[in-house]
Amino acid sequence: MKRKDVDVVVVGAGNGGLAAALVCAKAGLDTLVLEKHNLPGGAASSFVRGRFEFECSLHEACEVGEPGARGSWGKFLDAMGVDIDWRYERCTFHCVIPDDGIDVLMPCGRQAFLDEMEHQVPGCRESVEAFFRVAEHAQAGFSYMISHAPKSYFEGTPSYERDKRQHDYELAKLKLVLATRYPDFLRCSAISVKDGMDLLGIPEKAQHILSQYWVYLGASPSNMDFMTNAVMLLAYIDQGAAQPAMKSHEIALAEEKRIRELGGDIWHCCPVRELLMEDGRVAGVRTDEWEIHAKETICNVNPHIVLGSMLDQTKVAPEVRSYYSTKRIALNLYTCYLGLDCTAEELGITGYSSLLNSDPDGDDMAEHAHQLYSNGYTIVNCLNELIPESSPEGTCKLFFTGMTFGDVWKDVAPEDYRRVKERLADEMISQAEEQMHIDIRPHIEEIEMAAAPTFVRYMGTPNGTPYGYQVKLDDGIPMRCMNEGEYHQIPGLHFCGATGILTDGYNCSALSGAKSAQYVVERLRALDGTSSR
Repeated sequence: MKRKDVDVVVVGAGNGGLAAALVCAKAGLDTLVLEKHNLPGGAASSFVRGRFEFECSLHEACEVGEPGARGSWGKFLDAMGVDIDWRYERCTFHCVIPDDGIDVLMPCGRQAFLDEMEHQVPGCRESVEAFFRVAEHAQAGFSYMISHAPKSYFEGTPSYERDKRQHDYELAKLKLVLATRYPDFLRCSAISVKDGMDLLGIPEKAQHILSQYWVYLGASPSNMDFMTNAVMLLAYIDQGAAQPAMKSHEIALAEEKRIRELGGDIWHCCPVRELLMEDGRVAGVRTDEWEIHAKETICNVNPHIVLGSMLDQTKVAPEVRSYYSTKRIALNLYTCYLGLDCTAEELGITGYSSLLNSDPDGDDMAEHAHQLYSNGYTIVNCLNELIPESSPEGTCKLFFTGMTFGDVWKDVAPEDYRRVKERLADEMISQAEEQMHIDIRPHIEEIEMAAAPTFVRYMGTPNGTPYGYQVKLDDGIPMRCMNEGEYHQIPGLHFCGATGILTDGYNCSALSGAKSAQYVVERLRALDGTSSR
């Protein structure tokens, strides 16, 4: 077996892995990315059916922001020298809740959003203004927490005692600053979305609008912490959303190009079979042909997969296994892709992203998602509204997305698989036709349906989830930030991506990779001065 030595090996060229490689390569570390597929990006990809090229997964990119007003992800990409041709969505979302009599396009900008909220729910202005104030305070605390999260320490390493003392000091300081400087952040982190809105006196109908993004984190309003929902919604209201002109794969290709310009390398069609252990620490990886020895390893693979099949369990600390055993696998998705022989204008589409509700209560819809068929919450995206040239002239594309929790596909026989997918597609199309008042079926030229088994085959995640672990009160961003440095004790190994402290989403996965990589850079520089070229 051939051998190669590098400073850092990154397993997986998804959003988190590519961001991690950018940081390491820019810092001058000898960086190698290993990717099992023939292209980078993971779910950031596209496919062709007939004369249509479909976006696989990206609904809308958050925290990009326009030039001069960048969000955190936009700033990161700019700092890394990654050039993306972004197209911008200046509306927050189109929301349809029939039981509440709501069919509204919610604008970006706090004042415009607030005015529309008052129009939809007269008398809610004061309570929604309070929501914005609390959300802004929570956002400030969130930013401080993420930038001052305590670093991991590793039992059995030469610097264990020093690193543990440093971790404990950083954690105590973080808690003190949050408690004294950002008390609203801690309050918002300890209560649910539903309870927080009740405390602010927000009318129930207004709550249904303000909690529409619960599905983007996969936790219902009664299970997700108030802070996470508030910070995410505020980011969309303040900065809008974005889409790359050439679909999400443009991000991956631009990042790969930049990694190579910075001296890093990416090997495609090179699946990692095992993580190498030497003297109680991860010392690299093994592929079919290579042993790659590395000073540090960054892994953009779900920890359940790593612990279950890529590491010798006897060499992993019991507290690490215990920590990850408490994690609950996040929701999985099914998506119907449609190529239509008419334009979006002819169809009657007026917005890019529509959130369709069969029930005003997000908790009820989340509960119903523990079944195979549609729970009645469908996300509809029309890429042509942002990128008119994304399909042939005189046509448009739609993609519908629904969600399920757990392995609901396990009892579907192979001979029934196509029939089940067809039923799901039919349910989503029917909901869109009814709630958006459009006639889709006569215009269908191409149709494709992807479900959890599709994503399992491509991404290899548990149940095909693109979301990592469920975001709940006892395992949301604040809890992960406070705990991960203590319980993540696999020396030489650093996880990134949707399972990390920042949870799921393109922006969060990428910034998770950047954070893990920054720690690696600091660690190697502290250990010796020979890691940089």
